[in-house]
This record gives sequence, structure tokens and C-alpha cells, in this order.
Amino acid sequence: MKQKICMLLVALATLTLFGACNNDNEPTNDSFELSVTPEMLQLGVGVQKQLTITPEGVSYSCSSSDESVATVDSKGVVTGVKEGEAVITVMAKEQTKTVKVVVVNHRYMGLHSGDDMISPIYIPFFPDLAVSKEAQKQVIAANEKYDWVLFSYDDDDDEDEDDDDHDGDTAGHSHNVIHMKAPKYANGAYMDSRLIIDLYYHYIKADDIYFDCWTRPLFKNDVVKAAHDGSEKDIKLLRDILTLYGFTENLQPSKYKSGQLNFEGYNMTQFPEGPMWGSIYCTQIEGEDSYYLEFQVVQRAPKK
Repeated sequence: MKQKICMLLVALATLTLFGACNNDNEPTNDSFELSVTPEMLQLGVGVQKQLTITPEGVSYSCSSSDESVATVDSKGVVTGVKEGEAVITVMAKEQTKTVKVVVVNHRYMGLHSGDDMISPIYIPFFPDLAVSKEAQKQVIAANEKYDWVLFSYDDDDDEDEDDDDHDGDTAGHSHNVIHMKAPKYANGAYMDSRLIIDLYYHYIKADDIYFDCWTRPLFKNDVVKAAHDGSEKDIKLLRDILTLYGFTENLQPSKYKSGQLNFEGYNMTQFPEGPMWGSIYCTQIEGEDSYYLEFQVVQRAPKK
């Protein structure tokens, strides 16, 4: 008799346990209200975001209207695949919620600056640039979207010399480069007020690739040297340029190994492959009292 009572108590405890799990993890009726947040999601290519789906424990399914743009897994993790728009649909019992997903290409510097002098510039995944003609053509197409004009494109397969320290002087080095320019009218005048007028994508070999660009010659002094000398006006100018292009951390005056002065900053979060280093140095136009800035970007983490 005692044995039967013990078995009955165990059975009741088991039923109570299972009932509690059911209440916690799966609604037993249709009285719940499905909620999915956020209602609109913007993310970059290769970036993942988790949807919040409530109530917890409800069984649901997720699908994407265009998996070439964005995918979603069974747990509601959305991944950006390419630039465009898609709709994520979450279904639970008879209830349906949708989330609009906008995938933007976050490989642009200055895309959301809000300053008409800062025209967006495309930064490729550098390792691909030396070995993939598709990646090279993507650079051209991505910049043409913002009215940059292709000036030259060396797409041959010649072997190139090494350049161990990119200090802004590539004279004497023959290597492949994509050169794009700011748009001009037929009379040679610039069509807009963008600060940077020349883009150079240097691809020497797979582990020796970098980007630099030149500004208009708007400056009457070496602003980088002035910043090193403590000029608050010139420090602010360089900090503002770097910040508008997304380089917001470790902003400071520095030097190249050659001793050339520069002003640098880092973009730590935008690019999936890791931090990008942005460096600005100043160059005088020969025989003139005018200076322009050269802005170099390399994939590099801050020195410890």
C-alpha cells in the first residue's frame, strides 16, 4: 500500500512539473498576443541582429521575402546579405508580424555625415582587391553611385615592387591602382562642393593594399604641422574631417616611421574584418602657397 501511495505521489509531482514547464514555455491557448520588435531594422552587409519575439516559449517560424538581401534563422537572428530591402515574417499559431529590413552597404566612409563636403567613399575588403577583378569592379561601381568618375584602372597582372612603409610617397613604385575623380563640368569646374577630389586604390599584392585620397588645395598652411604645434583651430579641423568619415577613436597627432607628421584616428566598429586606421598628412603644391591633405586608410588596429 505504501509503495502505491509513493508511486502516486511521484506521478502527481511529475504531472505538476510538466504542467509548470508547459505554462512557462508554451501558451496552452490562443489568448497570447504575438509581439516582434523592432518593427523596422537597418543593418550592414554581414551584420547580424536579434529580433525580440514574445511571449517567450511560444512556437514560431521565421521567413524572409528575399534571402539574397537578408536571411533569418529559426531563433530570429537576421543577417544582412547585400544592399536592398526585405520583409521578415514571424508566424505563431494564427498570428503574423512583419519586420521591414533595410540592408545598407556600410563599407562607405562618410555615408551619413550630413555635410555636403563629405561625399561617400567606398572602402573595399582589402585582401580581395589584389586577386579579384570582381572586387576591383565593385569599387568602381560603388563609387560611381555617388558620382565619382573613373579616371584610370590598371587591371593587368604585372608583378609589382614592394612598398613597406606607405608614407604618402609612392613615387618610384609601379603598381596597380584604381584612380577616381570628383565630377566636373565640361569647362573643368567641379560639379559639387565635395572636399576630396581624387581617390586612389593601390593594390600591390594581397598583403600590401591601401587607399588614399586627396582634398582640394584649400589650405594656406601646413595644417598637420600646425596641429602638432598645438593650434586648436587646426586640431579641430583634422578631428572634424576624420570624425565625419567615421574615424572617431584615438584621434591624435602622430608620425610615420619616416618622421613625416600626420594626424590619425580609428574606425573600430564599422567594418566586419576589424579596425580601420585613418591618417591625414599635408602636402604643399610645388611653387605655390597652397596645401592639400592626403587621407590614407589601412586595415590596422591601434598600437598597444
